[in-house]
Amino acid sequence: MRLLKNKDVVVVLARRWFEKTNGNTYHSVKVSVNGDIIGVNNFKYGYDDQWEVTAREIIQAKYNLPNKEAGIYYSLYRLKTAGVKYQYDVMDVTTKKALKFI
Repeated sequence: MRLLKNKDVVVVLARRWFEKTNGNTYHSVKVSVNGDIIGVNNFKYGYDDQWEVTAREIIQAKYNLPNKEAGIYYSLYRLKTAGVKYQYDVMDVTTKKALKFI
């Protein structure tokens, strides 16, 4: 696996949807590295910032994270300390259908 390094660009797009009927929150995530989409998860349970954990799992399936501390939650924001450009956008949507990335 390749190591994310200085000047790599990671972009995470996330959407969250609150299902009022059962009171559950779901999210979807699309991750790209250096302009190439490396993974998409269109529907997963999880509230608040759980989208970041899903994004990290997608990244770790293809890349090693720099400065990883074993067994400790690793915020993607910390990629900036290794010179990786990290950008994200989270949007709350009103329907389950709007979660899906094409």
